[in-house]
Amino acid sequence: MAARKATDYVARQLVEDIYKFSVKKQTGVSLKHMMDFGAFPTQKNLLLSAQFLHKELPIRLAHRVVELENLPFGLSSKHHVLQVKRIMHRNVHVSLSWISCTHLWNFIDHTFYLWNSFVICIYNSLISLAYAINW
Repeated sequence: MAARKATDYVARQLVEDIYKFSVKKQTGVSLKHMMDFGAFPTQKNLLLSAQFLHKELPIRLAHRVVELENLPFGLSSKHHVLQVKRIMHRNVHVSLSWISCTHLWNFIDHTFYLWNSFVICIYNSLISLAYAINW
């Protein structure tokens, strides 16, 4: 049985959005800049960081999806890698559906959702990728 591509599981528009975002360049952020920015978390800094995340997260996730589709040695057709790609597709879809942060309560909602969705999904993705490499 031929392995299905992750694109079989998601809407065509989402795949087009992923490739559109994967062409964009990621914004570089230095550790010094992060430390300076987060040293004194004011409401303005929290709002700016949420707006940056809103803009940057789909780009970074799209880059990861494209990297997963271009893995060497047939790894991208393994079940666990396909599972991770589906998780990443879902995360890109969710990050694109967010409203832009204009108030602090938007930031709190985004932070809560990020923790409950992305961090847990990334943890599960790492476990799935470890299984894919070992099999």
